[in-house]
Amino acid sequence: MATIIGNNKILTTVYEDFLWKIVKAESVASGEQIWFKILADEYGKDQEITNMFHLSAELSIALDHENILKTYEHGSDGTLQFIVMQSFDGISLAELIKREKTVEEQRAIRIILQICRGLQFAHISGVNHGAITSNSIFINRDDQIAIINFGCDGIVDSLIHKRENLDKTQLASYLPPERLQAKIRLSSSCELYSVGVIFYELLTGKNPFKAKSIHEILQAKERMLQSPRVHSNSISIQTDKIVTKLLAKDPEKRYPNFINLIQALAPSSIEELEELHADQETGVTIKGRSLTSWLSLKLNSPVLVGSKRRMVFTFITVSVMILLAAFVFLLSDWSAKSDEADLLELEKFAAEAENTPDQDIAPFLPPGDLDSLYGEASKQENDENSRPTTRSSVKVADVTEPSIEEGVTGPPAEEPASIEQRRNIGAAIQHQKQPANGSRSEPAETAVEKIADKNISFATLKIIAYYDSSAIGANIFVDNEPSGKISGDSPFLVHGLVAGRNYNIRVQKEGFKTWEQNLTIAQQDTVSLSIPMEVSPDAVRRMTFAAVDFADRIIVNNKLPSQSLPYSVDLPLGVHKLLYVDQENMFSWETDIFVDMEGSNFVLFDADQIGFGQLSITLKDALHYGFAFVAVDSKNAENSTTPARLRLPVGRHHVRVFRNGFQTVPEDTVVFVPLNGEERIEFQLVPEE
Repeated sequence: MATIIGNNKILTTVYEDFLWKIVKAESVASGEQIWFKILADEYGKDQEITNMFHLSAELSIALDHENILKTYEHGSDGTLQFIVMQSFDGISLAELIKREKTVEEQRAIRIILQICRGLQFAHISGVNHGAITSNSIFINRDDQIAIINFGCDGIVDSLIHKRENLDKTQLASYLPPERLQAKIRLSSSCELYSVGVIFYELLTGKNPFKAKSIHEILQAKERMLQSPRVHSNSISIQTDKIVTKLLAKDPEKRYPNFINLIQALAPSSIEELEELHADQETGVTIKGRSLTSWLSLKLNSPVLVGSKRRMVFTFITVSVMILLAAFVFLLSDWSAKSDEADLLELEKFAAEAENTPDQDIAPFLPPGDLDSLYGEASKQENDENSRPTTRSSVKVADVTEPSIEEGVTGPPAEEPASIEQRRNIGAAIQHQKQPANGSRSEPAETAVEKIADKNISFATLKIIAYYDSSAIGANIFVDNEPSGKISGDSPFLVHGLVAGRNYNIRVQKEGFKTWEQNLTIAQQDTVSLSIPMEVSPDAVRRMTFAAVDFADRIIVNNKLPSQSLPYSVDLPLGVHKLLYVDQENMFSWETDIFVDMEGSNFVLFDADQIGFGQLSITLKDALHYGFAFVAVDSKNAENSTTPARLRLPVGRHHVRVFRNGFQTVPEDTVVFVPLNGEERIEFQLVPEE
């Protein structure tokens, strides 16, 4: 191997396997240290591997994250193919495990969290790793993690088909069984499996699938996994379950993505990842973090130890106590004001009820109760000279004790109506009050007292309307008076209904049959009413299905023949099944829509609903011609340069590769990007004459 690359002197070998080696070098001119990743001579002669080697460098250059080792450039020096990377003062995790045997559980979790953050950042940037091992992850004295070897999935795919070469490395022990058997292409599930192997190694010091051949490795992966706690009972049950789930043989039983794994390991860290994901999706780089994510990052920092950690935790504790005290004060103040508002409201209801004649109160009472209520009072008034009487006067927040004449004890004082009772009574009076035709000639107890004294029960009616198991909005009428509207999944609450009284309930929605029924509220508290709505037979709406890039035809409700897009049709209200089909590319996508009179009648789905795939664009004889510009879905914009690997929505995309002074073969072309798959296309440059 050369001792000089360009103007750099090689100092030492950092890591080496059969495929490539990583060396530390120093600039002769400036003394700056960098790393070179050098492709093995055997593969430097393989044009396919060489192209993929340089493609991986191109993908890595775009990644800028604290847990990803920075890639600067790539090139060749004669037959030497190399990638230039940032230097890192640390060792590989493989070397760490070799030296320390096992890693303490909380430290291992912090390491895995950093790995997940780096891999998640790469994934949402459209770059897979493809070759995660303990040799591709480095750690320094502060436990800062740096990941290398991104974009190697194509190289690994090639090695999987050349089993004799894959046997030379322990890479196979980190790959999931479905990948080794070439059943599926690289996915997040595959990457999570590899992280699980590293997690197992950190906790136990052992690779659970280490063997001498791929055949033996596959056999080990098919056997039941030995729990990490078998090697050390100091490992928590929760961590043991996480590792076991990561290494599940069935991909469906693993974590679906890195965010879910981070949430399982450290729920407080998830906000930072979600914020990062949102920033990537919108193409905006936000350097600031929310307070929660910043604290989570700092408190989990491996450099925050000893007195520094104690000072930070003391500061946070004092701050939390101050905030808690302020919250309690504000809550008490709010509660006092709320009680005052309640009393004012109740006084208003009581004042209104005081002037309410008996015939207005009668609707709230079962038959005969009004007579019995006043029958006893009249009897007492006619007989007031023959015996002493007592009368209680109940007002809001004011109860007058009954008078007691000497030698005679009156009946016990009656309990005042509760706040909840008075609120329901007030709501009932307000809801069903009739115009007053007169008033009693004699003083009477307030309506609040009359109903409360008779222990009248009130109920709240909770109404929800649904169609085909889905909640829908609708208008609510009680006794022919509009009460409000159900909004989607949120039920509508009708307060102040008296138990024992009959009410007419009506539910209406445009395009649906009216639901109407007379109900007697027979119980106290909350009564639930779920109403199945039926579509009107003549209710239809014209729907237009827009042209899309992922299909050329559509089948509605399984009715053949299929129709060309765009397509307009009158559909009854309700749920309808849609099947989008692209016959040429053997792709189909199925979904449901709900047709009503309120939503849009133009149907067009977002790319997030359909899914994404990868498009890899390479240049033939790239070492000779260098690069070309790439434009996707735009004839004028330069989106990237070759080699390029783009994350695109599923469907057809217009691809143009160009460079001044050259023609491209093929010329402008259209490719179909598959769901969760990869479409590869190679262009050739031809000098213009």
